[in-house]
Amino acid sequence: MASGPSQALLSSRSSDRINTMPTEMNELQFEAYEGGPKVSSVLECPQDAKALLLFDHGSHSPMRHPLMNNIAEALANNRVATFRFNYPYSESYHLPDWEVSPDPLPVLLDTAESALKQAGEFARDLPFFVGGRSMSSQIVTLLAAQGKTKNAMAFVPFVFPMKWRELLKEPTEHLRHIKNPMLFVQGGADDLTVITELQQVLSSLSAPTTLHVVEGADHQYNVPVDSNRTNKDAVIEVASVVSDWIDAVIKDEGNRAGY
Repeated sequence: MASGPSQALLSSRSSDRINTMPTEMNELQFEAYEGGPKVSSVLECPQDAKALLLFDHGSHSPMRHPLMNNIAEALANNRVATFRFNYPYSESYHLPDWEVSPDPLPVLLDTAESALKQAGEFARDLPFFVGGRSMSSQIVTLLAAQGKTKNAMAFVPFVFPMKWRELLKEPTEHLRHIKNPMLFVQGGADDLTVITELQQVLSSLSAPTTLHVVEGADHQYNVPVDSNRTNKDAVIEVASVVSDWIDAVIKDEGNRAGY
């Protein structure tokens, strides 16, 4: 069981970011797992946040990677707060000799579960969603399939990598055990997933699923240089789609509860 969050290392109001709304940035450390190392995290929360998304990073893109920063900023523009964190292996991302070597699956799962507990403390009255990019889309959905995300309303796998089997021999098998809604946000030119194959998998699931494809985008949501869109446009699209879907999930949950 993870210990509580340490004293915030940084609390500042962003003024030079792309956000159009005031956003609180808080950094803290927490224990990756009982007796394990401390890992870093950052909570990015617009003042009028409508939901909190745990936003777990990909194997090559720790929480401070530019892509993670850009998506979190775009989500904040849409009133979605994010809680990002590192795994033990990605704590040394800032070092020039950092090598990509993800921790063993049990360490990744335990760290993500600890992050869920930390993020849940910040969610308070906010609807709580859980998302992960690439590698971590497998991690968070596996936790969901194992019943370890009971406080999460729904899940957002970003660029789910069907062809990446370094952690799971069958990357999609566990998805059938998830009952909550899921939004898959894929790149149309992502070489780690075949969209038609993913569509077949999603159509076989009992959980409500939505698939959004960013046309022309690769695994990092980069678009071709000769297209009429920029990479920033693609990230803005991703954040807008996630925001609208969160609104719909919250509304549906309210309708079922009779609000």
